[in-house]
Amino acid sequence: MRRSLGCLLVACAACAPAQGPRETSPLLTIPSAAATRPGDPQRPEPPAAPADLAGVMRINDPELLVREIGALLPPHVAGAFQAISPAMLLDTFLGPEIGAVVDLTQPVDVASVGHPDPEYVVSLALVPDGEATLARQLTLHEEGGLVFLGKGDDDARRGAARQHRCALAPSTGRATTRLVCGSARRLVKRTAAYLASTVAAEPFAADARVTLPGSALRKKQAGAAKSLGDSAGEKLGEKLGADLVDRFLDEIDRIDASIRFVDGGIDADLDLRLNARRSIFARAIIPTSAPKTPSRAFRRLPADVVFAMHTVGARPEDMAPLRTALAANLDESLTRDGYLPEKARALRDRLEALLLTGGPLVFGAGIVGGRDGAEKALAAFEAAKPGARDLAKLEAQARGAITPWYVFEVEEPTDKWIGGLRDIVRGAEDADKTRKEGSTSTLPRDPDGDHIDVRAATLDPALRLPKDALHLEVLLTPNTKGHGRPRKAHLFVVRGNEKGTATWIGYSEDAAAIASRLRLATDDTTDAGTLGKSAEASSLQGKSAVGAGLVVVPAVSLLVAKDRTSADLRETASSVARWSSSPLTTESVTFTMSADPGAAGGRSRLSVQAHASRTLASGIVRLLSP
Repeated sequence: MRRSLGCLLVACAACAPAQGPRETSPLLTIPSAAATRPGDPQRPEPPAAPADLAGVMRINDPELLVREIGALLPPHVAGAFQAISPAMLLDTFLGPEIGAVVDLTQPVDVASVGHPDPEYVVSLALVPDGEATLARQLTLHEEGGLVFLGKGDDDARRGAARQHRCALAPSTGRATTRLVCGSARRLVKRTAAYLASTVAAEPFAADARVTLPGSALRKKQAGAAKSLGDSAGEKLGEKLGADLVDRFLDEIDRIDASIRFVDGGIDADLDLRLNARRSIFARAIIPTSAPKTPSRAFRRLPADVVFAMHTVGARPEDMAPLRTALAANLDESLTRDGYLPEKARALRDRLEALLLTGGPLVFGAGIVGGRDGAEKALAAFEAAKPGARDLAKLEAQARGAITPWYVFEVEEPTDKWIGGLRDIVRGAEDADKTRKEGSTSTLPRDPDGDHIDVRAATLDPALRLPKDALHLEVLLTPNTKGHGRPRKAHLFVVRGNEKGTATWIGYSEDAAAIASRLRLATDDTTDAGTLGKSAEASSLQGKSAVGAGLVVVPAVSLLVAKDRTSADLRETASSVARWSSSPLTTESVTFTMSADPGAAGGRSRLSVQAHASRTLASGIVRLLSP
């Protein structure tokens, strides 16, 4: 049984300095976690988080974290950063009496409470005999089941102002008691039990972790749903906002992001925990299929990918709700836009039969010129003087070098995809012919977007793709005059094997570039030029996962670079020039995904584990540093 707080205060206040070392009892004692069996009805539930908790950051070893981060920073920043020791900060903000008894080799927990103007509270472990030391040096005050440092709210003279906002609370973590300090006593009272008993007892193997509770994310629920609605159209946004955002956020328990410094580099984890798996979005992103090692198709991706991944995908029955919702909203949108109901329904049926059917997927993306070629072309364009004779040529070369390409592989019959896409194009053309005169789209018009037309095209023999491949042209016309030039993209569909049971799909504005990547993916005579020959892909080869892949971080900005106008291209060239001479290599960040779908729509979990070398991590940090 726990002794009364009053008796403990009296006992600790009487602890006078002894002539020699002696054992002291902790200021607060609690029953051992082993004192009650897990199924014992008397076992208390862990204290709940405050309703307005915005987030929690845990640091396992503050001094180690400062050293590790400092090693990643550029020299002109690292010295100043490492000079800020955790012990010095404690002395500054809490006073030397408190700083002297804090054990900085144990986790430090910081909570953010309130929205939109949060307050902060910190939970700290004490060194052995720390409680007795505080009892000898400071006045202790019992209030609300806690032991505050100071006599009360009116004890704010001199240094007591910062001390009287700290309290000792019983803990179920590594320490039996933790010191909880906040910006106000009321804040300490609301959070002490949660931080000292619930957070401190959680398994914590990382060097640092940030936790966002689902309740905090739900506070932004209305804004997220409205944003989706604004981008997808009134009716589409209304349904998708409810199904994909509202219901999904309702299921989120927490999101954890953590990092660990290891000998080989840095490991980062992102962990999504759901209270249920019933929403459309949750069923789509948390697969129930068994983990698998990377497929042959993943290894056949081009070696110059910027982003590559494979996934086991969701089962067809889990994708069905999302597919049906999208198809239904498309049907309604087309009807409201003046298309005949029967034509809209026919187009909907074609799309629903082909797209988002679930199953394994391989995806790769890159840029036509590769990182080196893109950097050289952009540098030449930026160096050209206005009015130079070859300026137009240099601009075209730079734009061509950063043109993105995308390839997909699905384990579905090629004939299904070729026939399905042809039917969709014909169905859209047929629907346009009978559309009511004067009809306009009810979807919001994006002034920076494009009007899209898709048409079947002949296959150029010079591309050296199989004769039975499908070629579609995608005509992109800017919605606003002066916002770029009209463009033409190409979509190709080819067989993934001789039997046609797998399918490769490629898309790019550069037909020759995407055709060459598709030829590489389907050529079994050589591995040269494929991702399978890279060290990063080899490191993933033996790992079973529901998803895995890699990202070439230095080239990501090229993949999403702006190039609509000459001004956009110059802005891109300027930003690339800053990091093109950096010590970054072509190393990739590799990642794997694991999932626990739970049972019958119950609690579920999706985790992403990423790894980067210290060289790459240091280069990224230095690029982002001022």
